[in-house]
Amino acid sequence: MSDIFVFSFSMYLLFSLVLQSVVDVGVEVNKLLVLFDFISCIVFLYDWIVRLIEDKSKFKYIINPLNIIDLVASIPFMFFSNYMGYFKIIRLLRVVKIIKTSISIFKLHKDVAENKKYFLKMLFLTLFIAIMVISPIMILVVEKDVGNIKTAEDAIWWTYCTISTIGYGDKYPVTSLGRIVTVFVSLGGITLFGIAGGILVSYFFSSVTTVKESKKEE
Repeated sequence: MSDIFVFSFSMYLLFSLVLQSVVDVGVEVNKLLVLFDFISCIVFLYDWIVRLIEDKSKFKYIINPLNIIDLVASIPFMFFSNYMGYFKIIRLLRVVKIIKTSISIFKLHKDVAENKKYFLKMLFLTLFIAIMVISPIMILVVEKDVGNIKTAEDAIWWTYCTISTIGYGDKYPVTSLGRIVTVFVSLGGITLFGIAGGILVSYFFSSVTTVKESKKEE
């Protein structure tokens, strides 16, 4: 399961790196980037520690260049905001980690191509994380100078209300691009509920099958 989280947040980091390269983000957008960057680093560091514990040769694991890159890439950018040289190095290492993680997850997916439950979980978690971390950033980028979605907190609240289809209406986009983003987030929320239902149904039927097989063996 941790590999799915690592893959999902790696995709977010790729989006974040591209965004910061092409757009001059403001203070509020930067708050979201710092927050999600910190969450990503916690996920990466947790995965690194788990793999260290599970590895039989811990010393070889620690001195492995790729694992060193993973560890350094798990350091939050915010800690290097005053040291731009180190900041650029870590950004480069993040790209290496994204490529490494993508290759690993696709290899794993190929091995379990017949595992429908794994595929559904991967799709659900990847879509959920993508919507929750990318949507507030996107809506704030296009709405920060107009409308009433002006802060990082507003953007997160709007995302929650939209993806859950609650729709309080206190925070809403006023630009055409913002409305297009809202449509996709709404569709993403509906899709999430559908995938979640598929996972539950799959789990239910697998449990029933297991119980029946157990009774037959008895």
